[in-house]
Amino acid sequence: MTPPSTLPLLAPGDPHWDAARATFNPLADQRPALLARPATLEQLREAVLHAAATDLRIAPQGTGHGAASLPALDDVLLLRTDALDRVLVDPRAGTATFGGGARAGAVGAAAALSGGSVASGFSPTVGLTGFLLGGGLGWFARRDGFGAASVVGARIVTAEGVLRRVDDAHDPELLRALRGGGGGFGVVGELTVRLGTRRVVEAGALAWPVERAGEVLAAWQALLPELDEDVTSCLHLVAFPPAPAVPAPLRGRAMVLVESVDASGGLAHPALLGPLRALDPELDTFRATAVGDLGDLHGDPRDPVPTRSRHALLDVLPDALVDRFVEAAAVGRSSLVSVELRHLGGALARPDARLALEPVAAPLALFALGVAPDPPAVASVDAQLDELVGVLAPVAHERRLPTFSEQPVAPERLFGPDRLAELRRTRRRLDPAERLVPSHPLGA
Repeated sequence: MTPPSTLPLLAPGDPHWDAARATFNPLADQRPALLARPATLEQLREAVLHAAATDLRIAPQGTGHGAASLPALDDVLLLRTDALDRVLVDPRAGTATFGGGARAGAVGAAAALSGGSVASGFSPTVGLTGFLLGGGLGWFARRDGFGAASVVGARIVTAEGVLRRVDDAHDPELLRALRGGGGGFGVVGELTVRLGTRRVVEAGALAWPVERAGEVLAAWQALLPELDEDVTSCLHLVAFPPAPAVPAPLRGRAMVLVESVDASGGLAHPALLGPLRALDPELDTFRATAVGDLGDLHGDPRDPVPTRSRHALLDVLPDALVDRFVEAAAVGRSSLVSVELRHLGGALARPDARLALEPVAAPLALFALGVAPDPPAVASVDAQLDELVGVLAPVAHERRLPTFSEQPVAPERLFGPDRLAELRRTRRRLDPAERLVPSHPLGA
């Protein structure tokens, strides 16, 4: 069948093929049968109809983050939504509506111009739609919970090619599935989110040489139980590249950082910062920060990097495990370049009936990654990551979070039995032939 003339469609052999199929992680060498890059909702619908007419499955993808968890795509139309990036802020309604390919930084900047904020993560380059479909763990998580709860509406194209509106009055079951249930329910063309009202927070980082990581980790963990829910912090072991963009005090060095945001504007931070400042950090960057600038705090790369990663939910590390963890991380002495522990709890630990995700009992989330530019490096990095996860096995939970899991994960580890059963019913209703290919399939 000849594709619709208005639909940008690429096939292997096209001169733009390799650039179009590239992901944020070059190790995810995805090779779909065809690739479509719609720029309008109508073209999005045409792409889905063309896939149906040519007996192809559909894998929606925005920025290419998280592509490593996808299966082989040889019978798939890869539907890149990055051209669907329009952002419309409605200050009177207190909402932002954005295309399925809009990046978190762009939506946040548009919201900030109108005095609002969006629930986004640690990186401005991530697609906001994928972030929210997977739950959304951002800088206000302990106070506000998963960012997915801010989703109030969507426009999706079903597997049958029908453009549908979704909100509390139009298929509330599907709306809940979109709030953290991942993909597989339809191709999201637009999301509408409720804006936050924070404009300025206190945010920054304290930094020490990585040789002090055990001491800093022990002190940071001891403070966590007493912290106000306004405070969301992260302990970050990181090997900074010798790049001009890196601040001179950090350039080319391995450091341990405590990064933190106080949603109250600084009133709750003394309980964390006072004791940690007593450890004489080399660098202290805490200041009043516009919410729209929080994407720069964690320092995630803006350009694609070939990486392998691991994720786990953890209990607080006992004293006997702290030094073993730091030794296994080996940041600055291995291919591992970033090992972070994010503080959870607060609103994340409380039930929220709006979400597809259950409360998270674990107080910490691990995300570790290493750079792997070639196949031998992949094997080496994987071995180091497996060793790190093995060291943490005594405090690890079975549960995983979707957006941190860049390898296939059994759905039972992402969702509890009741929510998983509901998500499977919703998927069967909307895509009984399972033509949509999500990053994490829900199973039977």
